Amino acid sequence: MGNPATRGDVTSGFLTAILLCALLAMALVFSPVLRNLIVKPPAPRDASGIWQSRGYGWTLSIANGDLEFHERNGPFCLARVRDTNSLTDNITLAVTSPDGSMLTVPSDAPGYNYIFERIDRLPEPCQRPKSSFTPSEIIDYLDAIFTQHYPFFSLRGADWPRIVATARAKVTATTTDEQLFEITSEMLRALRDGHVTLSAVSGGRRRRFHSDADVAAPPLPPPVDINDITPLARRIADDAIGVGAAWTAGIGELLLNDRSVSVEHGRILYGMIGDVGLLTVRSMEGYDGIEDIDAAMEGAMTALASAKAIILDISMNDGGEDVISARIVGRFTNRVTAGYYKKPGDHAGSELQQIDVVPSTGRRYTGPVFMLTSRVTGSAAEIFTLAMRALPNVTHAGGRTRGNLSDMLIKSLPNGWTVSLSSEVYLDHRKRSFEWIGIPPAVPLDVRRALQSRNDDIAAAKALVDVIAAVYR
Repeated sequence: MGNPATRGDVTSGFLTAILLCALLAMALVFSPVLRNLIVKPPAPRDASGIWQSRGYGWTLSIANGDLEFHERNGPFCLARVRDTNSLTDNITLAVTSPDGSMLTVPSDAPGYNYIFERIDRLPEPCQRPKSSFTPSEIIDYLDAIFTQHYPFFSLRGADWPRIVATARAKVTATTTDEQLFEITSEMLRALRDGHVTLSAVSGGRRRRFHSDADVAAPPLPPPVDINDITPLARRIADDAIGVGAAWTAGIGELLLNDRSVSVEHGRILYGMIGDVGLLTVRSMEGYDGIEDIDAAMEGAMTALASAKAIILDISMNDGGEDVISARIVGRFTNRVTAGYYKKPGDHAGSELQQIDVVPSTGRRYTGPVFMLTSRVTGSAAEIFTLAMRALPNVTHAGGRTRGNLSDMLIKSLPNGWTVSLSSEVYLDHRKRSFEWIGIPPAVPLDVRRALQSRNDDIAAAKALVDVIAAVYR
């Protein structure tokens, strides 16, 4: 036997163990490869084979529960440890069809699935992928991604071949990373799409391109379906115009004064203004989990239960996660309702998937809801808008939304950069698309981003509350 350990030896070993744990934790944080290798979940064993996604450009190779993931874009293929669109996280929930030809993987978005078809072998570009890329070939790779996956060139009036040709003419063998980032950013800026981004480490610093040009109104007005203009909506619109009603970002706090309840670091605000309830939802992200949003909404529904009507303000909500939107929508109905439809926009043969509004198991409010939007309202807040508009107790008012409905498809470039793009088609419950043009309200109403005159803004907002109170009294 060896000598018994002394207290100093025990302490030394304990400190060593702590150090090793700390180093492992740091590795998990700072090394994506190590982190992904450790936490990558196994695939179902009956899903063994090679699978190609319908849209999205994903190729899966599954053998005895082990998963290999590739991004396939045109003639290129890039091996990845995992994706950033929740696919590999949810692979344990994958289901094969009875004949073994299809694989269905649920997404994080409620009710939506990724569909894969079995193929005989790994595509040729994935068997022998390129190991290095010149600046010109990075342009080629970016071109392949958007040519294959971006369905909105025509809608946004973008001549992509010309855009690519202009970029190629600026690139040489000596183009630096800094110059390449500027050239590719200019390519993407021409799309005027807020879901198109580029992230890079260039010149020793992190850089990110993000276009918000889509806030500018497109040249044509959005279509308005006569079915959206109910007699009640017409009455509210006429009365609101007659009294000079308007709404301003942040006005809720002023109207509620010390009667407001603010939770989730100000993301949720609610309270009663006489007989009318006010619920402001500023974001669909930043919550620790669905438990947090459920708890916040339970409190709001309890406090607003006696309201004759509720003003639901999402006019300054620029989006986040569809799962958060779904938890909130479910608070305003007692029955399952077809909310909207969705499909990959880069696969012509894909069928629309119906996404239902599912009633919450918690407290619900099914009285009149007056929902306010603006051109800031975007992304997951627009999906929320689609779903809410499918409910018969909801009147949509304010300004049209941003027009950025599609989820962001994240793609890797072979030089370590990442790019995101819109690749999905969302349709409302009547199967209409509002990508780029934005979702038009049934009741147009001035929604301001900042106070112009405190007293005048409060008076205009109170006028709106009075109109709604009178209509639903």
